[in-house]
Amino acid sequence: MGNSAEPVYGECPTTKVEVERLPDMHHARSGHILLRTGDEVLAIGGHTDGFVPTSTAEYYKDGEWHVLETVYPHDNGFGVVLKSGKVLIGGGHEQSLGIGQTFPVELYDPQTHTFKGFSCLDTRRALCRAVELDSGKVVIAGNHYNDDSFELFDGSKLFTKAGEVSEKRCAPWLLRSGKMDAVVFGKQDEKMRKTESITLDRLSGGSCEIEQLKDWSPFFFDTPVSSDICFIGDEARGDYRYLIAGEKKDGSLEVVCVEDTVFTPIRTATPIPYSYEGEQIKYRSAAIVDRTHKRCYVRGRDAKNRLYLLCLFYDAPDAAHGVPVQLYVTDPLPYIGHSTPVVMENGDLLFAGGITDSNFAPFKSTFLVKTGEQESSGLNLLPIWLTAGVLCLVVAGGMIWRRRRRHTQKQQAEEQATALAMMDNITEENTAGSEGSTTAAAEPPSVETDASDQLLSQIRSLMEGQQLFLNNELKLADVAKALGTNSSYVSSCIRTKLGCSFSQFVNRYRVDYAKQQMIQRQGEKLSSIGLESGFSNETSFFRAFKAVTGMTPGEWLGSLGDS
Repeated sequence: MGNSAEPVYGECPTTKVEVERLPDMHHARSGHILLRTGDEVLAIGGHTDGFVPTSTAEYYKDGEWHVLETVYPHDNGFGVVLKSGKVLIGGGHEQSLGIGQTFPVELYDPQTHTFKGFSCLDTRRALCRAVELDSGKVVIAGNHYNDDSFELFDGSKLFTKAGEVSEKRCAPWLLRSGKMDAVVFGKQDEKMRKTESITLDRLSGGSCEIEQLKDWSPFFFDTPVSSDICFIGDEARGDYRYLIAGEKKDGSLEVVCVEDTVFTPIRTATPIPYSYEGEQIKYRSAAIVDRTHKRCYVRGRDAKNRLYLLCLFYDAPDAAHGVPVQLYVTDPLPYIGHSTPVVMENGDLLFAGGITDSNFAPFKSTFLVKTGEQESSGLNLLPIWLTAGVLCLVVAGGMIWRRRRRHTQKQQAEEQATALAMMDNITEENTAGSEGSTTAAAEPPSVETDASDQLLSQIRSLMEGQQLFLNNELKLADVAKALGTNSSYVSSCIRTKLGCSFSQFVNRYRVDYAKQQMIQRQGEKLSSIGLESGFSNETSFFRAFKAVTGMTPGEWLGSLGDS
């Protein structure tokens, strides 16, 4: 992976990476859709020289690009790889110079390398986003100089309006938040003007304000970006988490983990570097996730056209220091455009096309940045004895790390238990209904006690003893602060032990409380009981209640009479 610089203690280690110039595409492109389909890379549409939309596509395989014809042009449209392996493409600018919006939708089959036009959008769209739900339906949102709304593709032929949004957004972030739900947010209106919006809209209905969006803005891209590129969750477990890169009001980079309506900033183990060899690094990209190797990259560049990739090892957080980071830097690359790359199977990043400063002169160049795992070969210049020595050091270091980690976990668990015991209103009396042990939360854990089980017991005791769930503004950070730990530990503990998100965990308490109140106060307005149970509005109450029980509050109450 190039020649590594010696890491400086307390600073982000820097590594020089190799870049391979691949064959150019046949057409210069920007505003194009770039995706991986199996072992191929697919570039669809966009605009070419002169800022003119192109009705072409091409795929990269066996060391060369192969040109295809699309049914319609799609300049700044949307593209999403479906679970079937096919690619759904739609919308885009109607005219040259990024003017207007279009209706047409087509489907690409990577097996036959053919495009088929088959339907049209409910609303003309450009600079929109799309994501497939677990049901096979596709939700679409966002627009450019036109109306905005949620739109739903039924998975077969029909596109219909699926719901209103509180405000028009251009190229927003559209993220799955459940098997059949999604959320959308952004800081640019339909005319690309930056707003002060802190509102998030939900496909299933309702909107809410996100505190994090007051001081932080996700990066804006006027080119196609699929949210799948920043997904770090696990659909099979109902885990829908994303890493979103953006900037704080002071211009500094911050990566935020978004799960439904919970926005959690990622703390790094070392400060993020903003200069290299005297040149300022300007970060501006999506968070590019390599799920196989558990890495996340944020792209930057400097005045010398050097490419930077800030790598966050997001699956290896250290409670005391944060997420480990590494900075990768290339030699100057004057012909690499502003585009979002695709992650190859081995972790390399492939960049194709894009622009630097003019939509009238996009690039056709293709680069492979070798950030991935390199295959071994007989030309390895490291002597065998040196390789063996490095392996020994790694093993020894691992043993030391494990010992320190066990000690740290024990120490943290003891500190958490002590902090909990000092909370005056958490007693054995008010935690008698806890699912965990009432004594485990008040006594320091033994060496044999698992730290995650202990932390979960403390979370439950705190939640039930103080009824924190009744606070409709309760945040993950509030619980973490009360327990003397960090948000990542609390979120990870709940997800690992209970298989749900923090918001789902809290909503279960709220639903149980609402059930008790509904039985005791029959005849009262159900929405009022929902608000008193900690839900911020009637929509979120009904939605959460049905998610937990499979019935609406009214249906559930009626079922009691039937039984």
